[in-house]
Order: sequence, then structure tokens, then C-alpha cells
Amino acid sequence: MDLPAPPRHYQNGLYSSLRVDTPTSEVPPVIHSDASLDAALESFSAAELRQLLRLAIQKHPSLASDVTLEHAQQSSFKASKSVSFVHYSNSVWHTLNAKQYSDPDKEHQHADRAVQKVANDISTVASQVHRQSSLATKKNALEALRKIGRSVCLATGVVGDRVKEVLGCNKIFVAAIVKVANSFTEDDRRTLWAGGSGTEILKRLDQLDELRKCYRVFEGFEVVLELMKREDGLDGSLYC
Repeated sequence: MDLPAPPRHYQNGLYSSLRVDTPTSEVPPVIHSDASLDAALESFSAAELRQLLRLAIQKHPSLASDVTLEHAQQSSFKASKSVSFVHYSNSVWHTLNAKQYSDPDKEHQHADRAVQKVANDISTVASQVHRQSSLATKKNALEALRKIGRSVCLATGVVGDRVKEVLGCNKIFVAAIVKVANSFTEDDRRTLWAGGSGTEILKRLDQLDELRKCYRVFEGFEVVLELMKREDGLDGSLYC
């Protein structure tokens, strides 16, 4: 005896099922082309794809180990990968030192574009650093942002003054460099100070702190110094 058909909204839903009286061995396999499969996957949201994956894992438990292994491999790759941010610090320097325009209107237009360009470079550096990132990547990002901060402080002319006026007073730069400093784990700090590089990093950050105070910009920067000097949870002493 056939069971009644499921409600219409269920038939048209994402997870419609086979009739329970139909042996699965009699269901012909459905062959999908790569193109049709890609189109189907792209039509789902991230939440729907996660739900599909959970359902697939329930049906094929071995997939769980595959997913876990892939996650571990990606985390390991991120932890070992070293990302350079020299391009961004150089880009900011060139933006701030671009040719001067004789036309005042063009000069001010360029200054406004420069503000956006520098802000984007700052945000891009910070967005690529996480607690799972390698220590080398974190150090590179911190140094790149330090150079950017120094370039902004020392910038002159219509462009430099405009960038300093806007970015020196808002929280974009400080939020970015605090995010990077906060990504350093306790193990990262132990490695820094044990290897001696922590002293040089802190010295350069102190120099930027003194410079930005002279120009009265980047309020809140002292948080970076506090984070890099954070107390050792083992004996209460400072790493520096």
C-alpha cells in the first residue's frame, strides 16, 4: 500500500526523500555533469552547503575524517606560510610622495583619493593576519603597519596633511595595528623574546609612539605597546 504523498512544500524543498516502499536498489543512478553540479553548488548559500555536508556525513560517516583532515592541513599551511606586506608599506609611501599638482583643485582631489588608498592598504594588511597565522607573517604585518604609521606622521604637502588629518584622527590605523599585535599568542611572545627580536620590535614601536605623540595622531596606539609587553602568565614578569 502506497503512503500518501508528502506535502507540496516538502516535495519542492531542498531535502525531498524517496518513497519508503521503493527499494533503493531499483533507483537508477543520476549522473551529473561537472557543469551542472557546479551550477547547483553555486546556487546554494553557505548555510545550505553546510547543511548538505552534514547530511552527507550522516549518510557516509567516513567523510567526517576527510573534512577534519582537510581542516588540519589548511591550519598547518597557514601556520607555516610567511606573508610579506612590503608592497603595502611601499604603496603608502609612494601615495604620500606622489607628484604635486599645480592645479589646487586636482591637488585636493588627489589628496582625497590618497586618503582612501592608504586606508585600504592599512585594512588589507590587518585582514590577512589571524592568531593561526605564522609568527613570521605577524611580524611582517606589524613592521609594515609601523612603517605606514611613520610615513603618515612624516607626510607633508596637501596630500600628506590631508591623510594625516583624516587617518590620524580616526581609528582605522590604530584598530589595524592593535588587531595584529593582539594576534601574537603567548608562545609567539616567548619565541620573540627568547630569540632577541622582541627587543628590536618594541624599540621601533616606541619610536613610532614618540613620533605620533609629536603630531598628536593615532590616539590609542599605546595599547599596542601594552599588548607586546603583556605579562608572562607563568611568573608575572614582563617579556621585555
